[in-house]
Amino acid sequence: MALKVANLLNKLIAILLFIFLIISALPLKALSEQIQQSRLIERPESFTTRQLPELPVNYLQSVNLQQLNKQDKIRAQQNQPFRFAIPIFPQQSKEMSGEWQVVGEMAIWRLNIASTQAKSFNFVLSQLTLPESAQLYFYNKSAQQVLGPYTKDDVAGSQEFWSPLIEASEATIEINVPVSDKPQLNFEVSQINLGYRDWQQASLPDNECHIDVVCSQGDDWRDPIRSVARYTIKGQFLCTGTLVNNTSNDRTPYFLTAKHCEVTPSSAASMIFYWNYQTSSCNGARNGSLTDVQSGAAFRAASEHSDFALVELNKVPPSPFNVHWSGWDRRNSIPDMVASIHHPGGLEKSISLDFGPFSRTQRFSDSNNTNGAYLRVTSWDEGSTAPGSSGSGIWNSQGQLTGTLTGGFASCQAPQESDWYGRMAVHWDANLSQSAQVKAWLDPETTDDLTLAGVDECSPPEVSVTVEPQNIKINEAARFVINNGEDSYLYRWDFNDDGRIDSTSAAPEYTYDYLYKGNLRLKVVAENGCTQTLTRAISVLPPEEEIFPLAGRLSSRWSQSRRADDGWFIDSNSFFEGGLSLKSKPINNSQKAAIELIHNFNHPTDNFISFAVKTSTESGKDKLNFYVDNRLVDSWDGEVPWQLNYYPLEPGLHILSWSYEKDNRNSAGADAVWIDAVSGITQSSSGGGAVNIYSLLLLVCICFVGRKRNKNQLC
Repeated sequence: MALKVANLLNKLIAILLFIFLIISALPLKALSEQIQQSRLIERPESFTTRQLPELPVNYLQSVNLQQLNKQDKIRAQQNQPFRFAIPIFPQQSKEMSGEWQVVGEMAIWRLNIASTQAKSFNFVLSQLTLPESAQLYFYNKSAQQVLGPYTKDDVAGSQEFWSPLIEASEATIEINVPVSDKPQLNFEVSQINLGYRDWQQASLPDNECHIDVVCSQGDDWRDPIRSVARYTIKGQFLCTGTLVNNTSNDRTPYFLTAKHCEVTPSSAASMIFYWNYQTSSCNGARNGSLTDVQSGAAFRAASEHSDFALVELNKVPPSPFNVHWSGWDRRNSIPDMVASIHHPGGLEKSISLDFGPFSRTQRFSDSNNTNGAYLRVTSWDEGSTAPGSSGSGIWNSQGQLTGTLTGGFASCQAPQESDWYGRMAVHWDANLSQSAQVKAWLDPETTDDLTLAGVDECSPPEVSVTVEPQNIKINEAARFVINNGEDSYLYRWDFNDDGRIDSTSAAPEYTYDYLYKGNLRLKVVAENGCTQTLTRAISVLPPEEEIFPLAGRLSSRWSQSRRADDGWFIDSNSFFEGGLSLKSKPINNSQKAAIELIHNFNHPTDNFISFAVKTSTESGKDKLNFYVDNRLVDSWDGEVPWQLNYYPLEPGLHILSWSYEKDNRNSAGADAVWIDAVSGITQSSSGGGAVNIYSLLLLVCICFVGRKRNKNQLC
């Protein structure tokens, strides 16, 4: 008997040893992907059926890598954000429409994309409407990386979906929907971003000095390290940023980064955040995992003066991510030492240390300036930065965030060069506008605290929201119902995701008197201060009559901008609502077609401008720019299908202008841009509210001085 038991034990040990050897032979990254895949309960239908024909591969045209690398060197010298991918617009190719197959009661749509030059892919789906029963997947050829299923709850109110990265040279998009629900499905693959950089292979030539955060140099910075994420934006650019605390300590997911990373009100929805992307050992293999990922954010504030941007994530990072909300220091003092935590070149998280001296300067200046908006790190003592580090934070010896990286010339190959960080003291309230300062968002309690400690995540309340009716009509009251709520909870409703609290009721009603396609945002605060952030897609149906241009004509307040080469005209060939829109007139290279209006926004609390845009231009070059008082607010380029946008405004007189601006060569697409469904202004020729003397003087300042001043600082 004992001999039999011994034989069984020997066999068991042999089996376990065999399994151990197999697992040990797998690369750690591949093992991580296998684990990620095994977590998925639901799999794409094509994985489980053998009745599907082989899917044809759509090979993308070759790109000029030599030219891209040359451009990227220039971009780095100009401190532009790190580019890793270029956009391709498949709607220009009939071959990229994908294929439908039906297996039993399930309809399966697939599109297979490949490129021998691709290191990664990511995709943009527009006009996306998923039935409750539909599931969306993205995966590579080997099925080692499977993203999804994504459902109706994952689609933003803008009806756009930006996928995380698929690290492969071949990738597939798949949608599964019951045949009976297929008529409710709508989508368009509007953009494929071909990733031509391979950060997994440590492609930077000067990466040898970067210090992994798991090394001993990171031991004093474990909390700030957990607050840092790598993110992609517009599917093409990569930067770093920080989750930051606010004086309510309620875990609102504010994320601070740099404005020059292409962060705008329209691009915030495209942000994909990767948490805990770091090596498992100091100076070990590049084996960081990209599995801790979340999508989407709402723009809150930005300023070129100190180069910051603040967004609010669509959801609080899940508890398993174990993130930290960083504390901050907004004092005007100079720190005695600093640490920077960042993703150089998109690589795993790194840390750099410097023990001074430091100085206050203007951007990229070596001269001391007590009023300088930037902190200059003269040279790093340990580690360095690189493209991709932009937007990352810098912490003082107390572990408090004091600034964000705008750029510099430091690198592993140039250790004596400097970097410049926009200072938190200037981010705070150097600009009086809520949309250009962090004070309005990080100090909601108006404590005027100079410093704030960080906090860890906590257990948020678990509630859901029901919206009635499901199809909201313009000027019709919508009702919002809390499910699983408690009397002790506090509710903060934001019906158009502009950051303003519209209601604190447990069962509010709201009437959309304007077209809106975006997110409803609800913050539910428990007694312990923990907050749950919920977003819900809202789409307001247009009326039968034309909203804009009203009665098929523009009022006299609309005019061609005085410095433009040409204006715009009413178009009936493409429109968002009704049957008309406004389209830019044809222009040549290095010219602009611009139209503007002046309006007095006199509502006491709810002033805004809302409009739809469409562009068909040379990507990254010829742009539709939207300005308020000569300040660039948002920008679009490339092939952008109709997209509805909403911008809160402060009371008073404003100049609004839409300008199509071409660079000095080449054209693409229709070489035109459109706007439609303009709301928030009075369409009649009489204009908005009364214009007072101060407003007229302010208008003169805007037009001839080029910037808005304080009331006690007239032109």
